[in-house]
Amino acid sequence: MSNAISTAIFCARGCDKTFHDNSARAIPTTGQAVNLMRKVSIFDNAFGTSAKTAVEAFETAKNATGLTGFAARGADFVARNVNPAIGVATGIKILCSKDKEKSLMTDGVGFLGMLAGEEAARHIIKTYGWTMGKTIVHAAKALGCTSPQASVAIWAAEGLLFAGASIGAWIGAAKLGGMLHDKIKNEGKDEASAKDESQKQEETTKDTVDGNKIVKNEPSAAAQLKNATAATRVESNGSTKESGTSLPGTANTIPA
Repeated sequence: MSNAISTAIFCARGCDKTFHDNSARAIPTTGQAVNLMRKVSIFDNAFGTSAKTAVEAFETAKNATGLTGFAARGADFVARNVNPAIGVATGIKILCSKDKEKSLMTDGVGFLGMLAGEEAARHIIKTYGWTMGKTIVHAAKALGCTSPQASVAIWAAEGLLFAGASIGAWIGAAKLGGMLHDKIKNEGKDEASAKDESQKQEETTKDTVDGNKIVKNEPSAAAQLKNATAATRVESNGSTKESGTSLPGTANTIPA
């Protein structure tokens, strides 16, 4: 369902991602550029003539030997398998990312969203394309356009719809995956924080209980002072008694 309009948009987006987001996207972007060249070559204008010349040179290079032929055949293979190539480039980005979990939830889910969006666009064009085409033709004629111009409008609308569904589904799915990742990560942090707080409370409670046991088993300072005083009195009384018994004969001594 992709045409020159959607392929040109994909190619431009691939170049942007190659230079600003994921250098591995250069692989599928090369295939998209080949497809764009082939689709433009059917145009009966200056662009079509130039593209046709480029396609003929590319086809000749495919049959060449050496590095040129290898590169041309590789580009042709990627051009026939663009979406798998995008999947490989996305996997490379995930593996090279510092936060692999988040990259998986954003880029990985975004890629799956792209596939779903393109499939939905194909279904819409296949099911409602005729109705959409008639609507566009009526609108074009109402604006004073000719039938060829209306056909171009239908062609452009299909390309824009396909590209919009693909790119929009990628962006939406990537944002949804990122939000889900952040939610799961924050919930994990909250659970870990709650667990740590619970452990701290248990340790505090245990220390308090152990402290009470220690205080209960050991006499208090007042009790220790009281016991010391009683012991002193006992010792004092014992000393007095010993003094009284040491002089028993003094009272019966007869003066000379």
